[in-house]
Amino acid sequence: MATELRGQLAAGAATTVRGLVRAFGERTVLDGIDLTIRPGEFVALLGRSGSGKSTLLRILAGLDNGAGGKVDVPSRNAVVFQDARLLPWSRVLDNVVLGLGRSERGRGERALEEVGLAKHARAWPSTLSGGEAQRAALARALVREPELLLLDEPFGALDALTRLRMHALLRELVARHRPSVLLVTHDVDEAIVLADRVLVLTDGRISLDARVDVPHPRRRHDGEFASLRARLLAELGVQDDSDASVNDALASDGVSEALASDGSDSEPDTDSPEPNTDSSGPNTDSSETDTHGPETDTSTSENDTDSEKQT
Repeated sequence: MATELRGQLAAGAATTVRGLVRAFGERTVLDGIDLTIRPGEFVALLGRSGSGKSTLLRILAGLDNGAGGKVDVPSRNAVVFQDARLLPWSRVLDNVVLGLGRSERGRGERALEEVGLAKHARAWPSTLSGGEAQRAALARALVREPELLLLDEPFGALDALTRLRMHALLRELVARHRPSVLLVTHDVDEAIVLADRVLVLTDGRISLDARVDVPHPRRRHDGEFASLRARLLAELGVQDDSDASVNDALASDGVSEALASDGSDSEPDTDSPEPNTDSSGPNTDSSETDTHGPETDTSTSENDTDSEKQT
């Protein structure tokens, strides 16, 4: 049965999934998923590797049309992956507005200013640190003013301190732009720090749907935080005996190191190289870069290979 997809929702409507099934050969990855994400709600999705998290996100993004069931999503959505996926032959600003046309360069510059990269607009992607590259990817997503923002482990490849900074930045941007958000992550602490609700995907079904009633700033050793963390870890099959045992168990399942706070007191990321303005680069004039690409978000390329089989 083909999925009834997207684009039918009025502005401000909820994202809904009903009876979603996705199988690869004889293996059923998603088995009757029902999900509602309200306008402006931040939902985090946890699950062990291979549980179907990224498959669900790709279906919502329109990158996987092989599922059965009903999916209603806003017409304006954007995806940020673990890899920033910046085109190396285009400068940072051109990457942000790719597909939008030269008339939108002003919006792109404002988006870069929001993520702290205004001075890097003419830099080459190769000169950016990992955190800066992900900030550029966030700018590229938000410049499209999405009603639904899909985040597929966007901070998984970053070091712990940079992740703290990115958490604080993401919360600020989401509060300002108010999209609905679905964050796929392996990191229980990250889910609690950022989300309004946390879901656990087990054996193709949502086995736990928990509201995060922990006041900000959310810190790992607060009682409410620790209680919810233990509940989520138990649902994931991890016993929360001690910090050391939990970290070892999560690392063995591909989960990144848990973070100790929500990053609200972190300093900006300043340890990156300066932008490369050498004329020997692939394009010495930003205005010469062709930004008249197709009217689609390049962060949701059909050639994406980050399938659930790799998570």
